[in-house]
Amino acid sequence: MAGNVGIRAFYDSEADILEMVKDPSQVYVSRELEHGVFVHIDPKTKEVVGFAIHHFSQNFSQKPSPLPLSATFQLLSATRKDFSLMK
Repeated sequence: MAGNVGIRAFYDSEADILEMVKDPSQVYVSRELEHGVFVHIDPKTKEVVGFAIHHFSQNFSQKPSPLPLSATFQLLSATRKDFSLMK
């Protein structure tokens, strides 16, 4: 991935889905990696642009569970909020 990008996090409590994407307006295709874990891919560049976890609270409320993903996070600014969390 070229350069640093912000990640947007969204949680839909009614659907119980956690989603993280680089650009919520971007067009992507989703592929299921494991039951309830989806990766979002840019169809033109084939770059991973995000992921979604269905049944999030059911699967992660009791114990940590590994995901079939790896990510790198970097603090962009202590005063700038580069994510939004929706309930």
